[in-house]
Amino acid sequence: MCFCREFGKTREMGPHWKYYSQRCIWFVSAAALFVVLAMLSSEASAASTWEVREKAAGIVVFSQDEPGSGAAKLRGIINLDFSVEEVAKVLTDIPNQVHFVPNCKASQVLEKEVLANGRVYTLVYQLNAVPVVSDRDMLLEATTWPEGEGASRVWRSEFKAVSPTKPIVPDGVVRIENLYGDWHLEAGPRGKGSVLTYTNHAELGGILPHFVIDSVRAKNMLNLLLALRKRCEELYKTSLKKK
Repeated sequence: MCFCREFGKTREMGPHWKYYSQRCIWFVSAAALFVVLAMLSSEASAASTWEVREKAAGIVVFSQDEPGSGAAKLRGIINLDFSVEEVAKVLTDIPNQVHFVPNCKASQVLEKEVLANGRVYTLVYQLNAVPVVSDRDMLLEATTWPEGEGASRVWRSEFKAVSPTKPIVPDGVVRIENLYGDWHLEAGPRGKGSVLTYTNHAELGGILPHFVIDSVRAKNMLNLLLALRKRCEELYKTSLKKK
């Protein structure tokens, strides 16, 4: 209304009309830009927010919306009483992952190659009896490597599902093709123990809604980290007692 009253009187304003109209257009454009930036900022903030899904002693599992996907990204963090090297050794013992990966029926190395700078490439086949849906299998390409030394040392692994034609998918099994994530393992406070951060995103397929599957995935991640701690205790605390 103010705009109409003040700027509609073109005859009265004369040569000032162009100046004021340009300022008005600039003001409206700036306001619109501000609104757009505020909306984008709000969306980015929402996308970066992690929600707590599961908790246990020394473990927290979070979830976050993944842009372009109905399935959530999950992140689990656990404090362990074992060194970076000890935990990394358990994580890279692929055949024995059946002892701590929930519902894992088989895990085997198909290919392995030592790369430059301490990196190791591995192609892994895994078969899982996933709750509430049919069995799932997957082929994972993983690259692991160490970083730093002493209290700043870190071990990392990045992985993603791939879909070569072999091995053939068993009858009644669905192959997971959309999965990726990473393990980040660093020394604990004051160099004691270690802190493991496990992140993954997976679309398991099937007819069940994502919120149902994500709930199962979050619980599975919690159980995996609990089982990993137990596995480390079985391997290292038992060996200490024997000494």
